[in-house]
Amino acid sequence: MIKLYENGSECCGCSACVNICPNGAISLAPDEHGFLYPQIDNGRCIECKACKRVCGFQNKEENGSPLAAYAAQVKSLEEIKESTSGGLFAALARKIISNGGAVFGAALMKEGDGFAARHIMAENEAELLPLLKSKYLQSNAALAFQQCKAELESGRSVLFSGTPCQIAGLKAYLKKDYEKLVTADIVCHGVPSNKTFNEYIKWLEKHTGARVKDFQFRSKQHGWELHNMAELEYDDGRTQQLVFDDNDVKYCYMHHFLNLSLFRDSCYHCKYAGKGRPADITLGDYWGIQRNHGDWLLQNGGELNEKLGISCVIINTKKGAELFESIKGRITLYECDFDDVAAGNTQLREPSRKPENSEEILESIKQKGFDLIAKKYQMQINFIHFKLKIKKFVPKSFWRLLKSAKEKLKQR
Repeated sequence: MIKLYENGSECCGCSACVNICPNGAISLAPDEHGFLYPQIDNGRCIECKACKRVCGFQNKEENGSPLAAYAAQVKSLEEIKESTSGGLFAALARKIISNGGAVFGAALMKEGDGFAARHIMAENEAELLPLLKSKYLQSNAALAFQQCKAELESGRSVLFSGTPCQIAGLKAYLKKDYEKLVTADIVCHGVPSNKTFNEYIKWLEKHTGARVKDFQFRSKQHGWELHNMAELEYDDGRTQQLVFDDNDVKYCYMHHFLNLSLFRDSCYHCKYAGKGRPADITLGDYWGIQRNHGDWLLQNGGELNEKLGISCVIINTKKGAELFESIKGRITLYECDFDDVAAGNTQLREPSRKPENSEEILESIKQKGFDLIAKKYQMQINFIHFKLKIKKFVPKSFWRLLKSAKEKLKQR
């Protein structure tokens, strides 16, 4: 009997094994926390071990180095507003589609009573738009791999975007380099499960009394810097702008996402969190650009408008460089060093570090949904507010004495 992995840290859920199986014996199934893992139907398995060989996450190291790195922003105001960063993926995707090609990427879709992130194919403008939004949960790319191969075999140009592990899985499944395939991965923190996100949606619905019809992460309604804003649409026609603020209990999902508490185990052991990238192009937000290149910003005499979103673009292969070159006339860009980009993006240096309470949080969500999580977060907010009130009435000299006493105790 074939065993695909020893523990959860050895499987990223990319679905390469599902797609490579010649007898359809493998499927993705959610575990107790909703993370997708391959399951083998031993009655159909012929033990060819193709599934073991195709696993890029376990078998292949990424040792490449980037060819170039940029800070970039599309010039089209309309195009940049529909994207959550600097609009570079939109520009690349439209280039492929305008040449008769197809684009694959993740879309957050309404399914039944909840939502699911799935990889879909876009061939026109309407189909592309859902791919341009942020999705802070893991997409299921199982069907997209075979569909992508079919498009390539027909001679069509394809841009396939996803997390680094999904790109590595796709390439392992394809087994060869297709001339007309360009891949783009993202600077990825890690991925929560669809189940975790849907538990959060249930909690929101419970407290608003209406069903969530649409949810969009990272609205730019108030600028790129406020990247914790979401836009919601309810089935009763109401809309809501949800600002994920540290002082608002509705922040609980993003709070734990940004604290790295909701991810699958493999994310904490990610082999792609560095210079060695499996994709032709890496895209992300250029966080921290003010520190190293403040002179590139509009307010300092440069050309990049920070309020609209600034992308980092890392070119990893010649093929990626060629596609990027084809859209340069549509973007404002500044070349920089990889290390400049990595300075503000921890996941270009190392994997996300697993918090000590991660398993406790996931277990709590499994047992109680977001009710208990939200209550604990509200208590945390209340405690912070209490401390701030106390500080207003206690002289600063007291806090200096208290700090000095603590330091003396440490020295003993």
